[in-house]
Amino acid sequence: MTNNLKISKKKVNKIAVNILIIFLSVFIILPLVNAAASFAVNSFSCTPTEVSINGDFSCTAQIINNGDAAGSVSVATLYADSNNWLEQSTYAQASGVSVDPGQTTEVTFSGLRATKSGGSSRSYSRRKY
Repeated sequence: MTNNLKISKKKVNKIAVNILIIFLSVFIILPLVNAAASFAVNSFSCTPTEVSINGDFSCTAQIINNGDAAGSVSVATLYADSNNWLEQSTYAQASGVSVDPGQTTEVTFSGLRATKSGGSSRSYSRRKY
């Protein structure tokens, strides 16, 4: 009976060691998996839709997190196109909003001003955040 008890203890020790190895593997490997937020502009619109020279308007960018982890949109920047029709070449807007994967947030650029007239449509350059 003592002999069976020793075998049983060996099995228990072996199982305990295997569990420890699995446990350590999970806690060593999991932090190495890189989860990251990945932001993109989902939609972009301006109000009012028609603006006179020196008239104020605002634009709203809807930003989506296409990544696999939550992330913060700290500052979104609107860059004017090469036609130089905006009063400034860049407009930064602080956000600081945390966005979960698959979710969206909106950033509004207020106080924009057109300094030139143009055609019926304008383009905007947008960068990732």
